[in-house]
Amino acid sequence: MATGPAPVTVTTRLTDDLSGVQQWLVQFNSPSSTQFVQVFGTTGLIAGTTSNGTFQGTSQVPQFAEAGIFSLASFSRIKNFMIPTFQAVQLHRFMGSGRTTPALCGCEDENGKLVGEFVVKLRGGLDRNVTGLAAELVATQLATYFGIPVPAPALVSIDAEFADLVALSFPEKSKRIRDSIGLNFGSRQLSDVIIWPVDKAIPEAMLQTAVSIFAFDALIENPDRKFSPNPNLFIRGDTIFVFDHEVAFSFIEDIFPSTTPWKLDRGNYLSDHVFFKQLKGKDIDLSTFTNRLELLSDTEISKIMAEVPNEWNNSNLSRIRGHLSAVASQSALFAEEIRRRLV
Repeated sequence: MATGPAPVTVTTRLTDDLSGVQQWLVQFNSPSSTQFVQVFGTTGLIAGTTSNGTFQGTSQVPQFAEAGIFSLASFSRIKNFMIPTFQAVQLHRFMGSGRTTPALCGCEDENGKLVGEFVVKLRGGLDRNVTGLAAELVATQLATYFGIPVPAPALVSIDAEFADLVALSFPEKSKRIRDSIGLNFGSRQLSDVIIWPVDKAIPEAMLQTAVSIFAFDALIENPDRKFSPNPNLFIRGDTIFVFDHEVAFSFIEDIFPSTTPWKLDRGNYLSDHVFFKQLKGKDIDLSTFTNRLELLSDTEISKIMAEVPNEWNNSNLSRIRGHLSAVASQSALFAEEIRRRLV
């Protein structure tokens, strides 16, 4: 997919003699299971009725996706969220010594089958609590929409029994883990990746992804992809993964929000971005990102927002929704602002 995103179409027959089919989801995983493509139908009916009919949905395999055959991972009716929900059953370790200190947990699905290890952002360790979790989820799904690789996300449930066991082994973390009972945000643990070295030059094969990441961070007002030893980027070969978006949508903290959010005149966070110095002065191609931004309709935004669990919902979500809708409506002006900042 070096020349651009490639479309994928799924056609299926579904039946539901009670309420009718409303939403459905097919997920294909890459050969290493570190990337995925989701085809979402709402409803996508092309023949028959919602009770017994043929449905069709389309999506895209992002540019520079992992080579190989993407295999069918799941096919499901959507009643609540597209993102899977797993149960934390093993604590392998706490990661790092910073403010948030995520937990590396072994998880299982609703059938008790182990599904692997996930880096879990604990709501009890986030300054923004559930708003930070919602920011993680929305940003991760937006990145996927723009074709930017991310570790596969999940909602990770922590129950009281698990929290008590962790508190016994790590008494200094007892309050944090008990304050995290409920749903938390998880990202699948990736293997064979390294953190982007702070002094690394952007290879030609990664340049377009770097441009998209810079524009993406401008869109979500993410001040945490800094020129620092940990810019919240993983690399594997020529693939760049973005992660850690709990402080994205920083405009939430503003008392007087901007009425023109497509104008990039607030703060210096873009000047501190890990890619700023290397992209500055370059003739960058924003066409792919701008086209996707223009297509970010209120319907697409609603699909993403519908995935946020009720227990994370608060007034900040409407501000995020309004911000995304406003910038998408001025996609060409937003692209010009990106170019202006990089002159």
